[in-house]
Amino acid sequence: MDDALHIQYIKWVRDFATGNWGESFFTGRSVFSEFKTKFPVTLELVILSQILAVTLGIPAGIIMALKQDSRLDYIVRILSLAGLSVPSFWSATLLLVGGAYFLGWNPRLGYVSFFDNPIENLGQFIWPALMLGYISAATKARMMRSTMLEVLRQDYIRTAHAKGLAAFVVTARHALKNAFIPVVTVIGITTALALGGSVVMERIFTLPGIGNYILDGMLRRDFPVVQSLVLVLATSVIMVNLLVDLSYGWLDPRVRFQ
Repeated sequence: MDDALHIQYIKWVRDFATGNWGESFFTGRSVFSEFKTKFPVTLELVILSQILAVTLGIPAGIIMALKQDSRLDYIVRILSLAGLSVPSFWSATLLLVGGAYFLGWNPRLGYVSFFDNPIENLGQFIWPALMLGYISAATKARMMRSTMLEVLRQDYIRTAHAKGLAAFVVTARHALKNAFIPVVTVIGITTALALGGSVVMERIFTLPGIGNYILDGMLRRDFPVVQSLVLVLATSVIMVNLLVDLSYGWLDPRVRFQ
């Protein structure tokens, strides 16, 4: 602490890059060692939530666009609007309270490693992943609907129909790929948000991930834990956005990297 601030910062960045993240003020254990054991939990939660979000949100958006202003369109739009409006911590708490009060059921709390028992592990993660992925799915569905409607009104889509191509071929081969480009951006943003949202889900479902770890560090003012994990989360967001930008060149041949 007797060095100048910029010297302290340079030393901290150097130590962070070499895996020396300091020790917790309260447990005395290495922050990096704790991170290595907790990060797989958060990573599994985020991956499962985004898989659910993509598999539910993208088809829902396509259906809404193809069935515009139909009863099905209105129903799915209401469900997606509810996903955007309802906070994840409220829906997760409602799941626990409602399941216990009305059905006498609660999801398994605690943590079981995937390598110890894959079935119990997935059964434990499916509910927090569903609660975390619901908001992401709603965002993807509404964006997919908007971009799909815009693409379906283009001249080349009418030309494809005029050539006698089947509706499925027109949608899958010509419309979907172009409509998917803005949705990729949303996928990147929601993935980054899921990293932050995992704090709430891990707390509610008592999962020992980095979200729960950083929250405990904040409550205890455990600065080595907080400052290291904040940098990890920020770096993860930057890397996700970089991968999204690189994917544009594959999705759209008109995009070229100079």
